[in-house]
Amino acid sequence: MTTIDSGGAKDVFEYGSALIKQLGRVEDIAIKFAFQNYTSCALVMVAYFSKKIPVELGVLAVLALSVNFTLAIAAQVDRFKRIYRMHRLTQKAWLDGKSRSELKAIFEKDTVVKRVLDTSDDALAAAGSGADFRHPLAFANLLPGLAAIVYAILYYLHWISDPA
Repeated sequence: MTTIDSGGAKDVFEYGSALIKQLGRVEDIAIKFAFQNYTSCALVMVAYFSKKIPVELGVLAVLALSVNFTLAIAAQVDRFKRIYRMHRLTQKAWLDGKSRSELKAIFEKDTVVKRVLDTSDDALAAAGSGADFRHPLAFANLLPGLAAIVYAILYYLHWISDPA
């Protein structure tokens, strides 16, 4: 067995550090998507309230933006969870003094991590199929769309009038 002292686990440690950086980038991407969603929805509402677009178009645009960004964020959340799992396995392997080849064997046994490492065309096509909508950020990005639906209902019930 290769020990940490002999340098065998150094590669594993460096790989774990790279995974930590990747986790930060994935998290940043999800946060940027959230900001883009809210900004885009706000611009659509500005266009509606300045009477540049009708209420129907505004509601549809906000719904489309909310759904699109929610799907993108949910895919990033899934990606984050898979990479985090890789990090935890890497950390455990490093603490156990495992080598790079032993870490590879650990990854190949894990079905979640195996999906990350699979580079076949089928795997790349299905990369976003594991979207996770349970994260609060994914749910929060549906709020502008839900607000637009409520606004449209109130508008058509004549509880709200056109902007002045």
